Order: sequence, then structure tokens, then C-alpha cells
Amino acid sequence: MVLATAVMLTGLGAAYGDPAPADRRPAPYEEPAAPHDPQARAELLELFDRGQETTWRVGFAFRRELSDGRILEGTLVELHRPPDHLTAAFGSVNGVLRGERVACAATEDGTVCDRPRPAATDDGVLEGLAVLTTGAEGAYAVTAGAPAVVAEEVARCYVLTARPGDRAVTLGDRLEYCFADDGVPLRILVDRGTSVETRRALAVDRSVTDADLDGLLAKGVAAESAP
Repeated sequence: MVLATAVMLTGLGAAYGDPAPADRRPAPYEEPAAPHDPQARAELLELFDRGQETTWRVGFAFRRELSDGRILEGTLVELHRPPDHLTAAFGSVNGVLRGERVACAATEDGTVCDRPRPAATDDGVLEGLAVLTTGAEGAYAVTAGAPAVVAEEVARCYVLTARPGDRAVTLGDRLEYCFADDGVPLRILVDRGTSVETRRALAVDRSVTDADLDGLLAKGVAAESAP
């Protein structure tokens, strides 16, 4: 993507001499393009899709570090049993349960929830990720990262690097997603420049019951620290 455009200057020949020959003129500056691996992109989207169809419960260690040095740390729990999906952290729970979008927060008087509302049948996350990583036109280049072991699971990792100057960059400057072979998320890193946020799986369970979902919605996860 060209970030600097050559500007033709006219009328300066008398003061500065004739323009240099074409083969000696410097080329317009171009920001080096981030590498992109189509195979890595295809694997990323396939694993993301698998994770949407798989039942799982993951407890994450959550950390957000701001550029001014402030740190927020705690525990985050995600339960996924299609089409149900709940995320709980720092006393709040939100997601989709039995066809309704729910949002609850812990208060001194107990858990308070917003009025449930119908949830969309498809949130479009996979399609959005596919668009953002579409070849040379996408806002992000995708490469394969080094494999890792997270929560005693072998993780396949992928790095998304924002292309300089692309206005469609909405997720962050650099992201890393690591998945188990069945698509269960094991590690997520989001670098937004002003903050770096990480989720690292501590425990993985591939069974989610009605009691698990109702229990998480009822009590949430207590905050372990404040910003």
C-alpha cells in the first residue's frame, strides 16, 4: 500500500536544473507489505469455524496492560454449546442463552440482568474475519505462528498483522489466535498499540450442561483486580 505519493514539481527547472534522468529518479516510497500466507489464512478460518460448532468450556487467565503501565488481571470463563455462548469476567456475564441475548452484572444487591432480547441466529464473526483477511485486499495479513502447548493442549497459532494505513483495521495492530485441533480457543493476544490484551487457557472441558450455563449466568466471576 502506497503511503507516500510522488509529487510532480514544475517550473523549478531554471532554479534547480533539469530533472534527473528517469532511471536515476528515486521511486515513490512504499511501506513494506506484511507477508501473507493463504494456507495459514485457510487453516485459521477452518479452526475458527470448528470452534463455533464445538462444545467447550475454557477458563482463561486474562491480562490487559495499558501503555501508561496500568494492568488489569483476572479470570475469564467462556462456555460454548451452540447456539449458547456465555462469557463471564469481573462480575459480569454476557452472551446468548436459549435464543436470547443476556447481560448481567454483579452488584451489592446480587446479580442484576438486562431484559433479555432475541439473539441473531448468526453473528457474522467468521464472515467478518474472512473479509478482513482476504488476500492483498484484506486489512490483515495472516501467517502461521509457532505451535505451542497451552493448558496441556497442543495449540496451532496464527498471527494477524494489520496492513499500514488500512482504514478497515478494527481489531488491533497485531493479533495472535491459538486453537486446539477441534477449534477450541487456547490463547488470544490483541495488541492495539495503546494496550495489549491476552487470554491464556488454564483449563479446558468439552462438556457443558444446562446447569453450567445457568450457574455461570447466576453468579458470574468475581473480579480479582481493578484497573
